[in-house]
Amino acid sequence: MVPIWVNQTNNPGLGDFVRITPSILTLSIQNKYPIPVFFDNKDMELIFKDCPYMEILKEKPSNPCLLSTLSILNKNIKYGDIRNKYYGVHFTLHGHEKMSCPFLELQTSIKLPYKNPVAIFNGVRVKEWYKNHKDIGNNNRSYIIKSLLEKGFTPIILGNKNDKDLFWSKIDISGCVDMLGKTKLSEAVSIINQCQFFVSNDTCLYHFASSLMKKGLVFWRDTKYSLDGNLFDSKYIFHYQNEDISTYPVILDSFLSNIDKASLRT
Repeated sequence: MVPIWVNQTNNPGLGDFVRITPSILTLSIQNKYPIPVFFDNKDMELIFKDCPYMEILKEKPSNPCLLSTLSILNKNIKYGDIRNKYYGVHFTLHGHEKMSCPFLELQTSIKLPYKNPVAIFNGVRVKEWYKNHKDIGNNNRSYIIKSLLEKGFTPIILGNKNDKDLFWSKIDISGCVDMLGKTKLSEAVSIINQCQFFVSNDTCLYHFASSLMKKGLVFWRDTKYSLDGNLFDSKYIFHYQNEDISTYPVILDSFLSNIDKASLRT
């Protein structure tokens, strides 16, 4: 039996594991040893494999975990006693995650040879609810691409095959580097690290870009930054919350006009 351990689960979302890492670090400091973590997603495991405050478990313990990705669920939603217990443990340990502490092992297998690369990702899980609440619209995606190309950036489009079918199949992505469905999660995180900044919706890769302290713009349509975001990142990421997606182009123009290429984190 492992007395204290943490479970990375594929639900509610892969990016949500990043949001409980402050609690894992806090546990490690309190207990004075790396906290055992079992990863359901083995590609995610690669990203954290040398994390100094985690011990990677090869087998899932039989006893219940103290903390899991489910811990970030809103305590006001009735998911059952077990999930509410996880949430309570997380927020007892570390308030509202107002610190950035993930240790990311960046893969080096993919190198970007492109000039002024900018990562773009629009993603959701398969369920229709997520698409309806997170989709920023084809017109906005087209406008993002057009605006970046006009300013001399190279758009790098990241995501899985599902993202490609849902969001990118009906718009012109010529002039972009299409990486949709062509990378593992660990490789996509490495690519983001090589980009100058990113533009996205509320999606898994945003959480990793945030942990890399990458400058960026995130459009929040009908999910809430205050509930679903990394609350430590507002100093270097601009979060725009509005259900009216017709307002997004003006925000993008303002963001790009304030980007100083010489000072971008690469």
